[in-house]
Amino acid sequence: MSANDDFLHLVIGTAGHIDHGKSSLVERLTGTNPDTLREERERGLTIALGYATLALPDGRRVGVIDVPGHEKFVRTMVAGATAIDYVVFVVASDDGVMPQTREHLEILDLLGVRGGRVALTKIDAIDEEIVELAAAEVAEFLAGSCLDGAPIHRVSSIDGRGIEELRAGIAEDLAPIEPRSHDGPFRMPVQRAFSVEGHGTVVTGVPIAGRVSTGDTVACLPSGATARVRRLEAYGSVLDTAVAGHRTAIALHDVAPDAIRRGDWLAAPGRFPVARLVEGRFRYLASRSDALANRTPVRFHCGTAEALGHVVALDRREIEPGESALVQILLDRDLPICEGDPYVLRSVSPVFTLGGGRLIGTSTHRHRTLRPWLVAHLERKEQAASRDRLAFLAELVFASGRKPASRDELALDWHASSGEVTSAVARLESAGTILSVGSSAWIHGEIGDRVGGEVVASLEREHQATPDRLLVARRVLRKAARVDDAVLDRVLEKLEASGAVRFGIDGGVALASFRPRLSDKQQELHDRLERSFLAWESTPPVPSEIADSLEVPAQECDRMVRLLLEEERVVRLARDRIFHRDVVHRIAERLAEILADERELSTSEIREALDTSRRQIITILEYFDRIGITRRVGDARTLGPNADRIDQVLSSS
Repeated sequence: MSANDDFLHLVIGTAGHIDHGKSSLVERLTGTNPDTLREERERGLTIALGYATLALPDGRRVGVIDVPGHEKFVRTMVAGATAIDYVVFVVASDDGVMPQTREHLEILDLLGVRGGRVALTKIDAIDEEIVELAAAEVAEFLAGSCLDGAPIHRVSSIDGRGIEELRAGIAEDLAPIEPRSHDGPFRMPVQRAFSVEGHGTVVTGVPIAGRVSTGDTVACLPSGATARVRRLEAYGSVLDTAVAGHRTAIALHDVAPDAIRRGDWLAAPGRFPVARLVEGRFRYLASRSDALANRTPVRFHCGTAEALGHVVALDRREIEPGESALVQILLDRDLPICEGDPYVLRSVSPVFTLGGGRLIGTSTHRHRTLRPWLVAHLERKEQAASRDRLAFLAELVFASGRKPASRDELALDWHASSGEVTSAVARLESAGTILSVGSSAWIHGEIGDRVGGEVVASLEREHQATPDRLLVARRVLRKAARVDDAVLDRVLEKLEASGAVRFGIDGGVALASFRPRLSDKQQELHDRLERSFLAWESTPPVPSEIADSLEVPAQECDRMVRLLLEEERVVRLARDRIFHRDVVHRIAERLAEILADERELSTSEIREALDTSRRQIITILEYFDRIGITRRVGDARTLGPNADRIDQVLSSS
């Protein structure tokens, strides 16, 4: 079977101050004492998470987690509370609201618990009038919290008063709560890992999403080790498939119990990142008295994990009590991360709750504060993570910045298969939101536009600095835009398609509107050189001889020859041979006519027909072979595939 059909895919938890009767209430409701450790029973003090099963009036059952109330074990309370969908908040009528009552409620608020009721316990120990005062105090205390207006049940775990009414109220509340999703990749924060004779390593926890079946391979995060599921149990029953929202025990092949610890995840392989730089929305508790400074040391609690770190506000210099801010948290170790998960931050020493919120994602580097574009991106990413899965993918591409996001990286951060990523990015490309870079990587359109703007600005600077030169080398643009060749090529391709730039020889680039600006002396030399190249019909001198033949300074001559090459008025057929383009065009047309008649001619026959030297004809023919006007067959030539496209080929060569 896949799961017990009579079990709800939800988890109920307790919360409240120490010695307010949480464990006794759970035992009265369920018939199970959740304190399983001998030390807990002897001291009457819950120090670890306890588990039980609650039978509802309609015959269905639901798992219960009992959390410790002592201030020393708030970290354990947080680990249990992250799996809770619904809370029974316990306040003793003889004590009323106490320190951990307040802290537990703050944590439940931060974790986003979706509903609950209040159990006002120990009513058998005090007068009815005091119970009334306690109920009024609790109602006032809950105002504005996630339990604002929650029903308050007066109960006694000694004589059973109010227990059935509380049970019925819980059943009524659970009906409309949507269970955790069984779709998407499986993941389960680990609460315990231990060895059982005959079963090997057993890991327990409450799956947050997805499902897992016997025989599946799961990843142990953050280590990345994989293991095979050999057996599944939930609520004492052996299952073929376990699903989100069920307290589950998973027996694993091929992994030692000391290789997994509380705070790790079992998850679908390749679907979730591990990171030590995370981004989130943080709400600083209004009950705190001082502003929270950047780089304040913190204890980070998420799922069942705890790590030390520092918190940095990104949209302000410090966080005032009651404020909400975008933050980056710098952790001291890698943790598995999923956007949307709730987290809690506590101080390091002395230990108290600072606040919490929900994760937005991971970072690859430390962010600087007060950067408007970063704040805008995180706000979009935050909104997309909760509403629009495709928009969130686009923001993941944006987060990669000028480094293209690969398909594998996106699959990990988007928690999807490669095929799902391929299909989704095709839609984003079609909409113009992202740009492909190669066959399996992308940059965001905004990043592309930003890089394009920097490329254009760099071209403007270079044209201004060297007005007698047409083309700018790509290495200059790559350095200015701080991107790799693949991204630069993609951005230039887009700029060229829009008519903003044009390409020239050797990959050079120019603004489409730019025309070289020459002095009168330079213009005279430029024109004289072009006339000379036209005159050197079949035997132009080598470049090093041109200045001597024209009796002009070599440096000035070289600059103008380079400009003629960039303007494509002359063509470099080989390192030491430059011809005027019109000459090359005439030779190409004449050769095409000859070969069309003769089909195939030797080099000597072509040299005689064109009346040129052997050295020159070899240079010309090798160039024509490269651009497809001719094709070499032994020592002979035939028409090449581009012989009927001479104009186009010469323009692009």
